[in-house]
Amino acid sequence: MRQKKNRKKKKNRKIRILTGVVLGVGLAGALFFNVFKIRNIQVAGNTRYTKDEIKEMVADDKWMKNTVLLTTFHSKVDMSDIPFMNSVEFTFVSYDTICIQVNEKKVVGYVEYEQKVYFDKNGIVLECVDEEQETPAEGEPSDGTASDGTSADGSLTSEPLASESSTSDGALSADTIKSARVTTTDFQPTLSDVPLVTGLTFDYVTVNKQLPVEKPAVFRTMLALTRMTEKYNITPDSVEFNENSEIILHYYDTVRILLGTDTALEEKMTRVAAILPSLSGLSGELHMEDYKDGDSSFVFSKDV
Repeated sequence: MRQKKNRKKKKNRKIRILTGVVLGVGLAGALFFNVFKIRNIQVAGNTRYTKDEIKEMVADDKWMKNTVLLTTFHSKVDMSDIPFMNSVEFTFVSYDTICIQVNEKKVVGYVEYEQKVYFDKNGIVLECVDEEQETPAEGEPSDGTASDGTSADGSLTSEPLASESSTSDGALSADTIKSARVTTTDFQPTLSDVPLVTGLTFDYVTVNKQLPVEKPAVFRTMLALTRMTEKYNITPDSVEFNENSEIILHYYDTVRILLGTDTALEEKMTRVAAILPSLSGLSGELHMEDYKDGDSSFVFSKDV
């Protein structure tokens, strides 16, 4: 009888211990998920999309509930299916706060025909975007570009967009260009700081491939220009390359800055940044083609 009671006591003790363990684990789990629940989200590195849009992009992620689990097991997410995005990385800030670090594709310019074709520092085509897909507040650059993709002087020539589904000569016809690259998304990128580039001649375009221009060195020039214009916050309306590969920057719809070749480009752009404010409201050309080291004054020819 006594042995039976002892076995019962041992059994009850095991049940109490097991119950205590389960309750302890449950309480610890509840405390863990409550304390480390994501309540605040910071966003850094975004220029194409708003902070709210970035948050919305990741809102459905199943890990977006706990700061520790998210930053430990799901710290980086591929976002390349969204235009101009590469990825986002989640970093731990505090027990209830994370930071979303946005990694974007670097855009240096776009050419225009049927669609706006955006490219990076190497001339690789990143996206093809219809006019109506862009942020309404962006505004239209006054660049003298016709709807068929040629500039007013006819310097920009191009043929239909090439893709994997193409004709025997590798190019799509104009009536199929719209379906060549699907970019419809709930999020509209801000692209007002990307200049139109004219004067480049090519006869096809392929997404994720380099624009087939005659002189690919032009992309190095565009990268250098982008760095300078971003540094001084003087992004032009458009960048024109003439038949001699000389650079002409267009500002204020009426001002043209003739830089000549890309030699001493940094020095020239430093001068442009200093002079540009005084050109607002004027119409004409600022001549810097014959720039020599140390030059600080230049001829401005007013339009007649």
